[in-house]
Amino acid sequence: MRQTVFSEKENLSHSRGTEFNSYAAGTNSGATTTKAAVTGGSIKVTDIDGHTDKDALVQILDGTTVIFEIAVLATVSKTFHKEFKTPLTSTVSTAISAVISASTSDCFVRIGGFTDKID
Repeated sequence: MRQTVFSEKENLSHSRGTEFNSYAAGTNSGATTTKAAVTGGSIKVTDIDGHTDKDALVQILDGTTVIFEIAVLATVSKTFHKEFKTPLTSTVSTAISAVISASTSDCFVRIGGFTDKID
């Protein structure tokens, strides 16, 4: 059997820090969930899902910058789900948030992913 020795850069490129799920439920004014910043590291979002009972915008924010946005039309489908083949990545040491802009009485949002540094 042949043993392969990887460089430090190659080893780090295949490693993950801490996996996470961050979620929030809301009532009559939408909902926001936030994955706290990782000092010296980035947050990678691999998926988002949830539901709302009112037409709304769903956004993922890198700090205050919108990096993903989708309109959810409650009259068509109250649920939403999106997987990112290439994870959305935060700026180093910056929190990531997911926001549902509106709801009448019931909404939920969840983001999942991992950090590139153990937190």
